[in-house]
Amino acid sequence: MRLVWSQDFGTSDPIFHRDVGFYLFVLPFLNLVQGGLELLTFAGLLLLAFAYYATGAVQISARSLTAANHKVLAHLIANAVLLLAICLWGFYLDRYDLLAQSSGAVFGAGYADIRVVLPGLWVAMGASLTLIGALLWTEIGRGAAQALGARSRVVAAESWPR
Repeated sequence: MRLVWSQDFGTSDPIFHRDVGFYLFVLPFLNLVQGGLELLTFAGLLLLAFAYYATGAVQISARSLTAANHKVLAHLIANAVLLLAICLWGFYLDRYDLLAQSSGAVFGAGYADIRVVLPGLWVAMGASLTLIGALLWTEIGRGAAQALGARSRVVAAESWPR
C-alpha cells in the first residue's frame, strides 16, 4: 500500500542522490520482492537438484558431480544463474539499505559503511557477475565443444579414404 501512495519529499540523500520517498516507499517493496524471489528460487533449485538425484539423472561422488544428460546439467546451471542474478540484485539493493540502518553511533551510513561496506558490496556484485559469466561460459563452451566435435567427426568421416 505504501508503494501505491508513494510521494516525493523533494529532499535527496547526499550519497546516492535519491529522493527520501524512495527509501520510505519503494525500497521496502523492492527488498520484499527480492527476498521472496531469492527464497523461491533457492527452494526451487534445491527441489530440482533433489528430484534429479532421486531419479538418478545426477550422481554425486566425493570428487565430482556427474549428470547423465547434458540437458539436466544445463537446467541446473540455468537455475543457479537465476539464483545468482537475484542475489546480485540483493547486493545492489543493499547499497541503499546502508543509508537506512542504525548500526553505529548515528542513524544512517557512517564512515566505515561508505569507505568499506559500500566497496565490499561492489566487489560482491562483481564476484556474482563473474560467477554468472563462468557458469554461462561453461554451458556455452560445452555446447560449442559438442557442436565442434560433431562437425569434426563429420569432416573426418568424409575425408577418410575408402
